[in-house]
Amino acid sequence: MTDDFLTRLKIERDELLDRHNKLQAFLREGVFRLPLNQQFMLKLQAGAMHQYLTILNARLDDLRTREPAPPSDEPIVIEQNTFDIDRDGLPE
Repeated sequence: MTDDFLTRLKIERDELLDRHNKLQAFLREGVFRLPLNQQFMLKLQAGAMHQYLTILNARLDDLRTREPAPPSDEPIVIEQNTFDIDRDGLPE
């Protein structure tokens, strides 16, 4: 594993983290000015970004160990702070 690859992965994670933090701040402060469907989709986007961050962090942790991990039958848990999509429509 080259340091160049690891550096690029860290940059990707850091850029995503910055965007995620900015979106979270917007959701706390300015989302009320948008139509409900846009608010809902931004919340879904924030959840997807969180999952992506979780995966990037897991990859970085795995690469830092420099020891290949044996295959595991255990699933990787990435569902944290996710948003459910209600079958009855957008949340009120």
